[in-house]
Amino acid sequence: MNRSSLQLFGRIALITVLVVLAIWLLRRFLPALAWAAVLAIASWPARQWLIDKGVRRSIAALLLTVLVGALIVGPLLVLAVQMAREAGVIVQGFRDLKENGLSTPEWVSPNEIVREIEATHSFCRGIVGTGDDRIAVEANEVFVFSFHRPPNSSAKVANKRDLEVS
Repeated sequence: MNRSSLQLFGRIALITVLVVLAIWLLRRFLPALAWAAVLAIASWPARQWLIDKGVRRSIAALLLTVLVGALIVGPLLVLAVQMAREAGVIVQGFRDLKENGLSTPEWVSPNEIVREIEATHSFCRGIVGTGDDRIAVEANEVFVFSFHRPPNSSAKVANKRDLEVS
């Protein structure tokens, strides 16, 4: 390789590294730059129309900047005003929630809740036995069942000989 080709390779490598570093530095600004390009392209016909009507270029740029700013900021202002109006309702709702707690939703009938609780308790009363073979423990509507075999059980244990087929 001669000296001129090495210099060319070095210049290309340096330019590539600088471009990559520039993009890396601007990475957070690239979406804003992209939107700026979109808005510039979209407003170009309006700019040309204003210039054709005799408006100076700087005044046309100022008018379009104000117009685009109003189109972007206007809905945000309306949203902020609506949020400020509703803030009192939201604060009052949190106060009620803090004072009264969560209530049962309107679509849930109180009779359904009572029937569910009664069914749960009658089920629990039905399975509680006096012997060691069935025990139910109630703790906050959670039931833990423990089934075990009593010590003097007459249950026959099958062995290998009982399972053989003759």
